[in-house]
Amino acid sequence: GAPTENAESTTAALVDVE
Repeated sequence: GAPTENAESTTAALVDVE
């Protein structure tokens, strides 16, 4: 929902991929 929440989710996904 919130921009911050979305950013954290994206970061987590990128870290997981890397």
